[in-house]
Amino acid sequence: MKGQPVHIRGVAKRYGEVEAVSDVSFGIQAGEFVSILGSSGSGKTTLLMMVAGFETPTSGRILIGDRDITHLAPNRREVGMVFQKYALFPHMTVEQNIAFPLKMRRLSRGEIAARVSEILTLVQLTGLERRLPSQLSGGQQQRVAVARALVFEPPVLLMDEPLGALDKKLRDSMQFEIKRLQQRLGVTVIYVTHDQEEAMILSDRVAVMERGRLAQVGRPTELYLSPKTAFVADFVGKMNFLEVECLGTSPEGAILALSESSRVVAPSDVNGSSSLVSAGSRVRVAIRPERLRLAAKGQGGPSALAAKVEAAVFVGSSNVLVVEIVGREGVPVLVQLPTVGGALPFRQGDAVDLVIDPGALQLFPPAGGDHV
Repeated sequence: MKGQPVHIRGVAKRYGEVEAVSDVSFGIQAGEFVSILGSSGSGKTTLLMMVAGFETPTSGRILIGDRDITHLAPNRREVGMVFQKYALFPHMTVEQNIAFPLKMRRLSRGEIAARVSEILTLVQLTGLERRLPSQLSGGQQQRVAVARALVFEPPVLLMDEPLGALDKKLRDSMQFEIKRLQQRLGVTVIYVTHDQEEAMILSDRVAVMERGRLAQVGRPTELYLSPKTAFVADFVGKMNFLEVECLGTSPEGAILALSESSRVVAPSDVNGSSSLVSAGSRVRVAIRPERLRLAAKGQGGPSALAAKVEAAVFVGSSNVLVVEIVGREGVPVLVQLPTVGGALPFRQGDAVDLVIDPGALQLFPPAGGDHV
């Protein structure tokens, strides 16, 4: 099995006056695992359905390799498809479900038996050939659906939230199963999900959709560390936002007033943010919770912000604290601290200093007001 590249060129989809997908263009390399990530209504599933052939683009082109599939029927595209509800035939056994696409392609009995046996071994279902879907667990049903989509060796596998019906522990396990299979087989995968953690774990690259448009495409580390927009910064992982005043610039970056007494110099050359900064301008700064730290009141240094702990939660490998900066009440800030010895370092009601790493700040245009 060998994956092929996919090219999405200027694709749009309109339903009357509603534009569900707007001028989306990006390429997927052969054998690459790309997730389309977005919230409900972002256009991610509509885009996938156009690649699958269940929806026709209003404009634009879709190619697999050098073949234009924009107006081909789904059964002529030779793509595998796995849905959230699996769509297994309830009256067919595991073996019969997996063999179905091979029978539709009129392969010989011997070749069908050989391919089904091989894929059963790959998805670790050997011994369950005679069972019906109703006799399988959710994870086993999901593996049957994946096996059926892969058994005819498609160049591209499309997956529409295939783990959505599973509990968290099983989801975590199946994520690695899917990635293992994809890497072993070399198939190109386009995977739709609203779960940013799932997208980050599985993908070589992630395409983030916002209201029908492509907000950013990049490696998971790029999206997390260098988001191009405030939307991407907020959607991928957890992010704190504060609106502050820029006092001017220096060779090191933008001089920001975090409070009346706190000043920091933040890099202003990331994602073109240097155009945002000038004396007296308002900018929106963003910082990840793990790049913040807390110190006892008066111990955080000259640029620290006075704050109060509103909540503290132990979540295993880390402690998550919600603090409010003095003078910015009603604007919660998340702080993630590594767990040391199991004890929470600060408790609800504690007065603390919030220490910000200036090098971790990212700058965006101002919003309508301070919020996280």
